[in-house]
Parts: sequence; structure tokens; C-alpha cells
Amino acid sequence: MGMEKVHNPATANLLMMLLSFSLLGVARLRAELTPNEQSVMAGLKGNLTFPNNAMPRSWNTSVDPCDWKPEVKCDWFGQVTKIRIPNLNLTGSLPADLGYLSCLVTLDVSGNQIGGPLPKFPAQLTQLETLLLNDNNFTSVPPDFFSGMTLLSNVSLDNNPFSPWDLSSVALRDATNLEAFSAVNCSLSGVLPDIFSGDDFPQLQHLRLSYNNLTGGLPPSLKTATSLKTLLLNNQGTGYSLGGGLDVLTPMIDLTQVWLQGNAFSGQLPEHFSLLTSLQDFRVDDNLLTGPVPDILSEKIITSLRVVYLGNNVLQGPAPTVGDGVEADDANVTNHFCTPQPGVPCDPRVNVLLDIAKHVGYPITLALSWEGNDPCAGAGADNKTWVGVTCDGEGNITALNFAGMNLSGNISSAISSLTALQSLTMARNNLTGEIPGELTKLANLTFIDFSDNDLCGPIPAFANTTTTNVTILTGGNDRISQDCPRPPPPSLAHTHGKFRNSPLPHPPSPAPSLPN
Repeated sequence: MGMEKVHNPATANLLMMLLSFSLLGVARLRAELTPNEQSVMAGLKGNLTFPNNAMPRSWNTSVDPCDWKPEVKCDWFGQVTKIRIPNLNLTGSLPADLGYLSCLVTLDVSGNQIGGPLPKFPAQLTQLETLLLNDNNFTSVPPDFFSGMTLLSNVSLDNNPFSPWDLSSVALRDATNLEAFSAVNCSLSGVLPDIFSGDDFPQLQHLRLSYNNLTGGLPPSLKTATSLKTLLLNNQGTGYSLGGGLDVLTPMIDLTQVWLQGNAFSGQLPEHFSLLTSLQDFRVDDNLLTGPVPDILSEKIITSLRVVYLGNNVLQGPAPTVGDGVEADDANVTNHFCTPQPGVPCDPRVNVLLDIAKHVGYPITLALSWEGNDPCAGAGADNKTWVGVTCDGEGNITALNFAGMNLSGNISSAISSLTALQSLTMARNNLTGEIPGELTKLANLTFIDFSDNDLCGPIPAFANTTTTNVTILTGGNDRISQDCPRPPPPSLAHTHGKFRNSPLPHPPSPAPSLPN
């Protein structure tokens, strides 16, 4: 038998009223917090002080935190999902049991004056996606702070007076969905840990760790973070600094903003920056960088580039020409370019010496004194002696002495262009590879000392010169006269993600030569 239709209007109205009351009851039931969450929210309210005691009206008139709108939001089941109380000049502290809000998705208390230690969350904030604690007075970060936060995507801890802490102790690797992590000016210390790989954080786009006390170099696995767009590591504190080379940046082809200024990075700028086609803002001023500026910056091959700061380094070679519309500092007068005029080529002798430096990584010990466009200027009034370089009165380089300078790399064949060279000393270093056969072309060469290195291969056969035989010292090279090991195949970086099909480096350019 089918259901009979209700024809009595009074009966129909009564049914509708009962249904409405029933739905209201269900809705009200769903809006009730659990006693645990009720207690946590009451603790939050009690711990915080609003300026002039001007607590929002809804916080005063309702005991149900789900009614504290718009600052607090609950889901259909009455569980707190969002707390947004930024920029209200709040003081006080966060309750220790805040982590029991197990459905919390967003916590934003930024831009206040909240202090005390951050709560030690009991690995229950598994739904948390956004955590904004920046610009407060928090005093410490507990160990394993990020434990269990597997959905966390956006974190900001900037500008808090934390006691010294380090990234390796807070279980940050649990946050595998991280897209943005910012911890600027918040007492980070220790070595920058090797945890920001593309495997650990495949979605990481923004990493900001400026104005801290970090040391060490850029971690090797950082080169696999190919989704990274923003990398800010600038201005580590007095007595602290990041150093080493910048080669790990080259595979990070999505980078748009790189701030590394105010550190101790050294070596040359990577030659293959042309892969960073999205780069807009590049700042490496106030470091110890050496060697020439890559063509991609001087010729503006990266068309997206808008800001380039290179000043206060020890960069060498021709001064770069920056494209129209690009903001730049006074790099041409605060480095060691051969001339301050952009685009003016270096003296051929300078080019040869720079090639020698290139083969040993452009060491800072040479770059600091190799200034100007005349390596023989020490004979003149300016007395700018180039370390390791001796000249005759006619401006010819007659001797090179780089002994005991802790050089690593190999011997440049460009030395054969210095036709007046009489003496070549590179003893007591860490040189590898073969002795260039081109050195036998130097008719005036009488003395060579390559002792106490790690050279291999044959000793070139020097014929008699115009005056006497060549004295060549090779003692302390255990592999001399033995075959050199074959070099590994060329590889620019870890074949990770979309960088896997990127081109390999171009072959090295031929050694420079002096004019006849």
C-alpha cells in the first residue's frame, strides 16, 4: 500500500514545524565542540589579551567558540578548523594544549606581540596546512615541532626572538607537502642541513632563511629542488656566514628570486646560468666571488632579469654590460674587473692569467691582488704587484710562482702563450692531471717545479733552449709517468624531474693566446 497524501493543511504545517525543530536540533548538535576543544579554546581566550581589553563582541557574548566569527571557523561537526587572529596587537601566550585541536587546518596569529615558548604539539595536528606565527615575541621552538604535520604547506616563523635552534631538530621532513617555508630573522643556527631535496619536498617553491646565523655551504641535494622559485639565504649574522660555491643553483630552472648577499660564497658564478630562464632578481653582492661574470648576465640572455647586484666581490675579467631596464649596483667599481668600462676587453696577458686561475677554481688568494688591466704594473708608480707574477722592464711576464698556495685543479695550457716565461713554479699544491705538452714551445723556459702534487701522465720532452737545458722537478707526484685515470662522463647535475632532459655544458673554449 502506498503512502497516503496529507490533505489537512493543519496537519501539514505541524509536520513542517516538527521537521524544522528536528533539523535545528541536529544542526545545533553538530555545532557543539567536544569538551577537549572547548577547554583548549577557553585556554586560548584566557591566555590572550586584546589591546585596551577590546575583545571582539562575539568572543564575549558566546561561550561557543564556533560563534567567534570571523576569527574562528568550525566544520559541520563542530570542530575548530581555522583560527585567524593576525595583526590585532595581541599579547600573552599560546596555550600548551593547542595541539589538541586535531582538525585545525589554519593557524594564523601573525603580526602580534604574543610571547613565550611555542607549544609542543603532540603529533595530532595532522590536518594543519597553514601555520603563520611570524612577527611575534615567541621565545623558543620545541624539538620535533613539526612532527606529524604531513599536510603542512605554508609556514612562516619570521621575526621572532627565539633562542638558538636548528632545522635538523624540529622534524621538518614530516611536512612532505611543504610549498613555502619562511624562517627569516629568527635565530636559526648551525649548518644549513641537507634536507631540502626534491625527493623530501617535491612541491617546495619558496625557501626563505635570511638574517640568521647559518654556516656551511649550499647542501648538495638542493640542486634536486627543481620546483624552487624563491631562495633567500642572505645576510647571515656577524661571525657566521654561508660559503662555498654556487654550482648547485644551475639545475633549479624555475628560480625567479635568489638573494645570497652578505655571506662568504666563493669561486666563480656558474657558467650555465642561461638555464635559469625565469630568473628576475639575482643578488650576490658582499661575498667573495671570483672569476669573470658569465655572458648570460652581461649580454642579458636571460630576458626576464630585472635586478642584478654583484658589488663588493672580487669578480674579474671584463666588466659586464647590464641590459636596459635592469636595476644594478656599482659592481663595476667594487670588484676587480680589468677595466671599469663595460664591454672593454682585457689585456691579452690578463686573459692568460685568468685562464690559469680558471683551471684552479679562481682562488681568492690570487683574485685579491690581481686588479686592473696590467699584471706588470708593480714595476710602475702604482706598485700594484700581482701575486705570483714577475715581469721584466718591458712588460713581459718572465716568472710565475704559485708554490704552496693550496691550489686544486690542473695546469693550464695557456701558459704556453707567455713567450718570455723563464721560470714556472707550482710546487706543493693539489694539482692533478697531466703536464701540458704545449709548455715545450716556450723557448726561454729554463726552470719548472711541479713537485709535491698529484700529477700523472708523461713528462713532456723539452728540447734544449737558446741558452741551456730545462730543469724540471716532479718529485712527490706518485703517479707521474703513469696513465691518468679517465674522467667521468660530463654531467651538469642530478637528473631529477624536468631537468633530466636539459642540455649538457658546452665544450670548454680554447685557451687564450697572446698576439704575435
